[in-house]
Amino acid sequence: MLLSQESSLSNKEIGKIIRAARIEKGWSVEIVAKLYGEALRGKSVDVNTIYCIEEGIVPKDMRRRAVLAEILNIPPMLLGLDLSVGALDETPPTNSKKISAKIVEKALLSYWEQGPKEPHRAMKDLANKIQSLHNNVLYTSSPEKEKMKKLLCACHIRRAYLANELGLSSVALDHLDKAILLAREEGLKDLEIISLYRKGEFYFDKWDLKKGTPLLQAALDGAKAAALPTSIKGRILVIYGLACARQATGQKDVQHSIKMIEQSEHFIDGGRLENGIYTLEHDRFFLFQNLGKGFVETPKLKSPRNAIEIADEMEKLSHPNRKRFYAYESLNMTLIRLQAYQAMGYQEIAIEMALQALQDMKKMHSFVHLPVLTRTYENAKETPYGRHSEEVAELGVQLLFCQYSGLFKK
Repeated sequence: MLLSQESSLSNKEIGKIIRAARIEKGWSVEIVAKLYGEALRGKSVDVNTIYCIEEGIVPKDMRRRAVLAEILNIPPMLLGLDLSVGALDETPPTNSKKISAKIVEKALLSYWEQGPKEPHRAMKDLANKIQSLHNNVLYTSSPEKEKMKKLLCACHIRRAYLANELGLSSVALDHLDKAILLAREEGLKDLEIISLYRKGEFYFDKWDLKKGTPLLQAALDGAKAAALPTSIKGRILVIYGLACARQATGQKDVQHSIKMIEQSEHFIDGGRLENGIYTLEHDRFFLFQNLGKGFVETPKLKSPRNAIEIADEMEKLSHPNRKRFYAYESLNMTLIRLQAYQAMGYQEIAIEMALQALQDMKKMHSFVHLPVLTRTYENAKETPYGRHSEEVAELGVQLLFCQYSGLFKK
């Protein structure tokens, strides 16, 4: 949500700030008119609009001020803005009828393998399934009862995953916490491990290693003793190894992290899981994907050229016949390459790829990797190229729209 605060500056002073920021970038009024107009309505506004704003006729609409702040790299508070992300306005579940385990498992498997065509509808569907399972699991006879408990936990995990994809972090964490609690109370050790892993992975993706690493370690410790598919153990090893590498302070720590990542190769399982409860895979592509991320995101492992080579190898291991998976694979290859190119100083190529990646993310309704593009944007802004680039400004505005999608809905 975008909240308006009274600025201590007058509109005349705000106009002067906007003009000074434009001149500092070396941009004409025509460039700002183009970027501002395209961001808000898909085409350039009249240059007189920008002249008026610079004279002090500043728009009252906070969305328009937010766009100006992003384009011109002006601190939002100077334009009377306070940016904060609002919570999801969720529709309560409406269905509590009895439901069969077979229907739930089929839906979970479909959401995992194919991805939902309409994510918000899938969120509602899973909310209804959670409500139905929760209300009816006590009245189900054994052994169906145990299966229902597992499916309830799996529904929480899958809904958390979808919420995170949509950028609904608080909703994702709420469901992961419920999954962990349910698994512990019901003695579902396998699903407790998966829930802990997913929560650790959530924080890992957001670079909150203080919270993420202990959860990943707990998941790994549990996986060593549990009867789980090898793919799950291998996946946990990779992410935990990378989390340790990100925090490594010396060469010994780095070598230990690399050893864990290499060990995960022994747990690669090329087979596909056939149920909707264990929806985790660890194959050679996933291993290479995270090695590539390590080479561009982890200071102690940084090697942009190795990252590009890894991305090339990933091309050979991708799954074009699995449409949803291939979309994720292509996105991850792009993210690795753009970070590598940026690290090598090729800012223009990196920004072009970042803009394409953002478009792909919108089509997929997947915003888990927004932090990567945000870092790319922030890094580019600090370069001579970024300080004067229209493309960098455009990336900033598009990221703004994604981060505050509810505000900018047309």
